[in-house]
Amino acid sequence: MVEEPIILEEEFNLSDSYTDPSIVKANIINLLYNGKDRIRLRFRVGYIEDVIKFYYNILPNLSIEDLDRGGVYSYLIPVEGLEAKSPKLIMELSSVDKLREYSSELSDIFIGAYDSSWHIGGAHFTVSFVIYNTGYYYYSFGGDGGSGSHPKLVIGVPDDWDNDLEIKKHEANVVKMLVDRIGGNRDFMFMDESLNLLYSVKWGKDKRISYSRMVIDILNNLISYKVCPLGIFYTKSRDISRTIVSGGVDLDVMISDKLIFDRILEVGERSPLFKVFNSVLDTISLDLYTFYLKLGPRNILRVEFPSSVLNFMDLDDIHIAVYIDALRGFGYPYSLMRAHEMAVLNYEDREAIEDALADILGIPPDLSYSMKQYSKWWSVA
Repeated sequence: MVEEPIILEEEFNLSDSYTDPSIVKANIINLLYNGKDRIRLRFRVGYIEDVIKFYYNILPNLSIEDLDRGGVYSYLIPVEGLEAKSPKLIMELSSVDKLREYSSELSDIFIGAYDSSWHIGGAHFTVSFVIYNTGYYYYSFGGDGGSGSHPKLVIGVPDDWDNDLEIKKHEANVVKMLVDRIGGNRDFMFMDESLNLLYSVKWGKDKRISYSRMVIDILNNLISYKVCPLGIFYTKSRDISRTIVSGGVDLDVMISDKLIFDRILEVGERSPLFKVFNSVLDTISLDLYTFYLKLGPRNILRVEFPSSVLNFMDLDDIHIAVYIDALRGFGYPYSLMRAHEMAVLNYEDREAIEDALADILGIPPDLSYSMKQYSKWWSVA
């Protein structure tokens, strides 16, 4: 298996004169074309079809015990047949206008969503502070709904403060309040995050365990109310290729999952259900399932959820809920877009917060930041 990247680099010659910045882009383009033969040889046309053949021929016969699980990666083992799946209703919902025709059939679906952001004053602001803002949105086809955000400011941040942990605590409080507003027969909570937690592997053990426990507490709280938590996100993961290789097949190129499923799924179809395995999930009590859903050409979402969800929620209902919300968002779940809109703090928002804090503390505007920061903002004459 070829894992080494293609590295394109010319000999570095230090310039003794000023170079026009426009030359930089031209040099990079030339570097690409100088390496075109190596690129084409490695990523040859038709290679994805070879990987898809392995997908159909190898994956159905694998179990987690068959895999050589080296390194920090995720692996997907199918728990269904590999044929594409789609409820009948999905094929009839070809546009957002069609949703109105089926409003009675969808009236008991209730979808909530939340997203978070934070802003730190930074080392050059006179006073240390952080603001957390968790935005939320919820609606039902029965007509109920709402949106808003819950901010939290910390002034004088301790040295051992950890924003990853604190924002998760903040989200947990928002979820507890939000779950009381969700009241359909098919209830969902959409989260723009990966539930497989593989990103936390770079953290220290204590932090990773603390964070994982908070995530599991949020999931268990939702499940206790029979609300289905769904991690919904775009990913560049190559879990399918990684699983095939770990099962003993030699691949020259690790094709991303989204390229595979963009090729084999039609719009509205989902992949089979997979069980997710990785080194973080091995150490916590989270049995995780996932599938990929095609919303349009080159528009592939990954959907993750705890396996215990299927004790009270039908898999087709999960499929339908994500798909109809993406129809409302013209290609991306509308609820997640609205929650993000409530959560995000843009430049003007952050500047206004800093100005207000400086005003409260009686700090003149020209003393709010260090001279080093101001020097970065000054234009060069």
